[in-house]
Amino acid sequence: MAQAVKANRPVDYRWRPPGFKSEFWSEAYYRLFGYYKALNRYLRMQYLESEIASLSNLDLLDVGCGDGQFTVRLAGRGNRVTAIDPSPSPQLMNHPEIRFISARGESLPFPAESFDVVFCSDVFEHLPSYLPVLAEIGRVLRPGGKAIISTVEGGLRSPLPFVKAARRAPTGLARLLNICQYGDGELDGRLGHINLGITMADLLRDAEKRGLKALRTVRYCWGFGRLLMELFYLGGERWRKTLFPFLRIALPLDKAIRFGQAWQFYVVLEMG
Repeated sequence: MAQAVKANRPVDYRWRPPGFKSEFWSEAYYRLFGYYKALNRYLRMQYLESEIASLSNLDLLDVGCGDGQFTVRLAGRGNRVTAIDPSPSPQLMNHPEIRFISARGESLPFPAESFDVVFCSDVFEHLPSYLPVLAEIGRVLRPGGKAIISTVEGGLRSPLPFVKAARRAPTGLARLLNICQYGDGELDGRLGHINLGITMADLLRDAEKRGLKALRTVRYCWGFGRLLMELFYLGGERWRKTLFPFLRIALPLDKAIRFGQAWQFYVVLEMG
């Protein structure tokens, strides 16, 4: 059982505190706190978990599954899960309940009306245009099927001035504190976000043109959530690994403390 669980984890999930050589510590860190590179995904999970938990005995497709953090949650409950991504995903290829196919969202290798639900998270902001993927999602959905799409709205902007000041720390101090130096707007490039013009209104309009009507819309990652994200990416690898457990514990406060504009959203669409 332990080997099966480990096979479903990200390839680079292990991390040991400085000075500790035993694999016990990396395993303990993962079990206690999770995957340290997935802070933003854990934030999304707080909002999407209820949507995922309601899915049972369905044909499901995860478009742009990445390392499978969401895909493994879609599995179970009698669901038949297929995941696609251009990059190989060893942890999903070895999963007994998931069929992984290397493919792109712009050209899904499935007949029309193949799935009851299509899940797509953290994909649209990485594409020059999300329209080809949205069209393919609509094509493979059965009548009455649902699409759950999560993405960002615009770029990540610091909600508090001191974060901007920290990013401009002198080089010597930045090296001492393991702080990354980058200017306004550069963080999106570090995250691989190239489409910063997405809005919920545009996505809903484009979806309706393809026969997909909105059932639910939810905004999240408000000012407090954005602050946590910027604090996380403020430092280098050692900074993020150390800070991750504390930031993950604070993620639920994004629901309780809402100020400023939300950076992310998800929509649930139904094929008419």
